[in-house]
Amino acid sequence: MANWFTNYCLVLRWQILRIRFELPFFVLVEALMATGIVIGFAFLYPNIDKQTALYLGTAAPTIILITLGIVIAPNTISQAKLAGIVDYMKSWPVPRMIYLAADATMWLMVALPGIALGLLTAVLYFGISLNISWLVIPTFLLVFLTSIGVGYAIAYLLSPMITSLITQIVVFFVLLFSPITFPVSRLPHWLALVHQILPVQYMAEVVRGTLATRDFEARPIAFFILGVWCLIGFITAHAAMTHQN
Repeated sequence: MANWFTNYCLVLRWQILRIRFELPFFVLVEALMATGIVIGFAFLYPNIDKQTALYLGTAAPTIILITLGIVIAPNTISQAKLAGIVDYMKSWPVPRMIYLAADATMWLMVALPGIALGLLTAVLYFGISLNISWLVIPTFLLVFLTSIGVGYAIAYLLSPMITSLITQIVVFFVLLFSPITFPVSRLPHWLALVHQILPVQYMAEVVRGTLATRDFEARPIAFFILGVWCLIGFITAHAAMTHQN
């Protein structure tokens, strides 16, 4: 265990140093996105009632975690594949899961300032109060790990070009056609059925349900489905990483 932790710390340090100049920009982008979701989306509504404000306020951390895990991280991996960095890392005598754990830790640190800023902006801009559950930290970790697990699976399974195209579709789909900033009841029936399979709806549900417990519920089934998606993502990514071409 001590050796595993030592290797994890070394890989994490190497990952941070490798993109140390880009990391501040990633943090800035996530912070701008958090405030943009809260303030920008509010312009779409003629009147902001309490429920709408809570939807927009709790949507910010959800979208940050999704875009970071399924968009930014996979594209960074794609660039590393093109540069030969992934092949170089595979040559290290370190378990593949350590790479995934270290990379995930780095991106979680990038996400935290944006999440905090998004929630603070929502509280100040809308004047709402949050009733936060003690489950909020494990919930955020589950949502993040599910997002980045799926992102890893995409990045390690597919070519950089296909990865880029898929992540662009994800951004479009998440921002416009996912029940994150609005209730699922507003979607067409067929699209609501699609979201019963995909993890996005459940990510938004558990975040809302742990940030505003008086107004929303986080169902146990939502946590279960996210756990399944998380396992599928990491198992797929690990298998793709260890596959020898």
